[in-house]
Amino acid sequence: MSAGKRRSTSIAISLSVIIVIAALAVAIWLSIPKGFDTDLSKIGNGQPALVFVYERDLLASARQTEEMNRQRAALEEQVQLLIADTGHPAARELMARHQVEAITFLLFDARGSLVSTWPGPTDAAELRRLIEAARPELR
Repeated sequence: MSAGKRRSTSIAISLSVIIVIAALAVAIWLSIPKGFDTDLSKIGNGQPALVFVYERDLLASARQTEEMNRQRAALEEQVQLLIADTGHPAARELMARHQVEAITFLLFDARGSLVSTWPGPTDAAELRRLIEAARPELR
């Protein structure tokens, strides 16, 4: 193989690697839920909180946040929506404290006491129903 062909092949391989890395970076960036608050210190701030334990490597997590977005306004009338991203230490600590796994919902009252947990995925109508059923305990 001539030096020119080797160089051409080397450039093509390098460009392919760069394109694959860029595509993966974009895919990861797009998978992060948009607009959900990840500040878990807001639990117990005087407003009930629904926390979803989000695992970025699981497709079910992305689908669940899409479902939550569909009914976001209705859900936010009842509770503040928070994401516990398993990639963050605070989320892992919350998971350990309450012995939950990814794709789980935790419902906290206004004082920060855990009221209920349930596994996802679930549709937004069911989320609203579960929150409404727990309404007396959320104050």
